[in-house]
Amino acid sequence: MGANLYGVANPLILPQYFSPPAGPLITIPGNAETVFVTSPTMATISQGFFYPMVWGYVAIQFGVGILGPSAFTWRIGAGSDLNIISFNQNTFLANGTCVYPINFTGIASNSVWKPPGNVLNIGIQLSTAQGCQVNPVGSWFICTLFRAPDQ
Repeated sequence: MGANLYGVANPLILPQYFSPPAGPLITIPGNAETVFVTSPTMATISQGFFYPMVWGYVAIQFGVGILGPSAFTWRIGAGSDLNIISFNQNTFLANGTCVYPINFTGIASNSVWKPPGNVLNIGIQLSTAQGCQVNPVGSWFICTLFRAPDQ
């Protein structure tokens, strides 16, 4: 069996840490989808297909009213949503804060991530008039591009 040169021919892209800007709570209005954080620009360092991935935690502060069906969303640049992950409504606390883990994996692309690269936008979609707030303290993310198998 020959040597495995996969890691030499296709070097890994280092994950990048990012979080909402430090400061006041980020208001998410009701009946809307609002982007609350944008990743650093990610670009490939070799030819091929790459999957975008994001892991992290979102700290959400609720008001007096309880939210209706709600979801986390993400998109590449200004495009349309790639995926939607619904919140578990049983965890909502009136006047409380909950921290939710998220994990997004996109579809493989060989063009979106070519230099100069692109960003990922993460948002919250609320379907009722009640809004919420994202707390920058306790909200953080890690993003990277994973190389897909050669086609």
